Amino acid sequence: MHVRPWERDEHVVVPVPRGQIPHRARCDFCNAEGDTPWLVLANDFVADDGWASQGHWGACQGCVSLVRRRRWSAVYARLLATEAAQPLDQRLDVPGRRKRTMAMWQRLEVNMLGVVPFREELNL
Repeated sequence: MHVRPWERDEHVVVPVPRGQIPHRARCDFCNAEGDTPWLVLANDFVADDGWASQGHWGACQGCVSLVRRRRWSAVYARLLATEAAQPLDQRLDVPGRRKRTMAMWQRLEVNMLGVVPFREELNL
């Protein structure tokens, strides 16, 4: 769960077995919809501006090598490219977004425990 300060619909996460509800996987880095075959294992943390991260992060094939090498500017470029393909009303326009996002990823970097292939049986 990654809570952003401007999101109003915060809710308690209720675990549901995979396959019981329809869902769309999204990369936690570039926000691309689709397969996220990698897990970035991380400790829970709160960033300086109030962003919170609880649990591990899902990464797509395109982001995982950049995350492993801590190439945050390149990951941010992927995020912008994903967003550019979305309708205007679905794009996130928040003042200071780049600075906030980079600070969040730098805090993630300090809390990263490793990167592993996603497997349902990991039960993380």
